[in-house]
Amino acid sequence: MTNYRKQLMLAALAIWISGCGGGADSADSGRAVFTVLWPESSRLIPEASQSIRVSIQRNAATVATSVIPRPSGGGPASVTFQNLPVGAVTAVATAHPNADGSGIAQAQGSVGFTVVAGQTTPFTLTMASTIDRIEVNPPDVDLNPGQNQQLSVTARTASNRIVLISTGKLSWQSLDTNVATVDATGRVTAQNPGSTQIRVTETESGKAASISVTVNAVAPGQLLVYEGFDYPAGSEIAGQSGGVGWLQVWGQHGVSTPSLMESSSLQFANLATTGKALRFTSTAPVGHVRWITNPLGANGTVIYTSILIQPVDTLVVGGFNHYLGYGVGNVLISEAPLNGGVYWAVAEEGRRGQVVSNVPMTAGVTVFLVTRITYRSGNDLVEVWINPVPGTAPPSTPDLIKEDADAGTVNFFALGAGVRAIVDEIRIGTTYSAVARVGP
Repeated sequence: MTNYRKQLMLAALAIWISGCGGGADSADSGRAVFTVLWPESSRLIPEASQSIRVSIQRNAATVATSVIPRPSGGGPASVTFQNLPVGAVTAVATAHPNADGSGIAQAQGSVGFTVVAGQTTPFTLTMASTIDRIEVNPPDVDLNPGQNQQLSVTARTASNRIVLISTGKLSWQSLDTNVATVDATGRVTAQNPGSTQIRVTETESGKAASISVTVNAVAPGQLLVYEGFDYPAGSEIAGQSGGVGWLQVWGQHGVSTPSLMESSSLQFANLATTGKALRFTSTAPVGHVRWITNPLGANGTVIYTSILIQPVDTLVVGGFNHYLGYGVGNVLISEAPLNGGVYWAVAEEGRRGQVVSNVPMTAGVTVFLVTRITYRSGNDLVEVWINPVPGTAPPSTPDLIKEDADAGTVNFFALGAGVRAIVDEIRIGTTYSAVARVGP
C-alpha cells in the first residue's frame, strides 16, 4: 500500500463514556478501546511486526499506554484504556518487531480525538512506514556467466537506525534478463556478458534501490586467461589491453601492416563467443604476442587452451612464408605438409618433433582447437583435439598426441601468420569445460 499507509484493519477503535457498558470510570473521565484486527500469521501488519504499542497523550504528556501483541493465529486483539480525562487527547501507535513492544518502530501514526461524556466517538488511525531508505548489499556485483550472488536488503530510518523488514515484502527486478536474472529471494544469476541494474522495492513502504551487475566475458569454472577481442571494429590489435588474465597489451612484430578487428565473432557450433575477431590483413610474416599475469606449468598440473582459427587464404606446400599457427610456452600448433596438402600439426618451438594430423587447413573453414598440456617430471604430454563438440567431454583419443614434449612455462600467448587469417576466442584454463563453454 502506498507509503505504508496501511490502516491496520483498525476499525473498532472507539471512545466509550463512563457508565456505558459498566466500568469504574468517574463522572469526569471516559474509556477508550483500541482494537486491531491482525491478519493470519503469514501476513503481519507490518509484515515483520509482532506488536502495536498504543499511547494516549494529553498536552504532550502520556496519560496511558499499552501493548497489543499479535495473536498467534491472527484475528482481533484489543486493549482498553480506563479513566481517560474528558477533552482533547491524541492516540499514538507504533508497530514493533517484538511482542513486548520493543525494537525499532517499523510504522507509526497518530490521531486526535475528544473524550466526550455521554457519547461514543469512533475513529481510525493510519500508520506510515518509518523507513527512510533501503540499501542493497553488496552495492555492486561482478560475476562470470553461470555464477550467482545472493543479495540482501537493509532498511533504515532517517536517523540511520535499522528497521526490521520481511523478505516476503521485497520485489526484485532485473532491467535486462539477458545479462542477469534475479529470483524472488534476491539471488542474482549471471547469464551473458554485459551490464544491467537489479532493482528492489520494499512494497509496504514503497522505498526502492538499485545496484549494478556486471557479467564478464569469461567462462565459468577454472578459466584463467580470456581474450574475446572485444575492441572497436576496424581498430588495430597492437596496444589493446582488454580481456582477462593478461599482464601487458598486445604487441606486433614483422610487417607494419596492421591486424584489424572484425565486426563480429567467429562461430563454431554452440561455442560461447563474445566481442569480435582479429583479422590478419597481410600476406607477409606478422606476429602478435601477449604476456599473461600468472605463468603456468608446474609439474603435476594440467592446463587447457582453446582458440578459433579460420584461414582466409589457401596455404601452399613449400610456399614462401606460408604459415599459420599459435604458441603457448614451447608448444606450437601450426601447419605441416602431408601428401601434397597442408594439415594441422603440433610441435615444440622451432617445429621440433612435429606430429601431423589428418585434418587439413582449409580456406574459409573455422576450426576449434583445444590443447591439453600435462606437466610431468620428465617429458610433458601434449594432446590436441581438432573440432571437439563444445559442452561435452572431448573424445577419448585426441587428434594429436606428443608424449616427448618439453612444454615449458606458459607465460605468453603468440599468434603468427604469413597468410591472411582470422582468429578468435583465446582461452586458457584448468578444465576442458572452461575452455569449451557452451553459449546461447
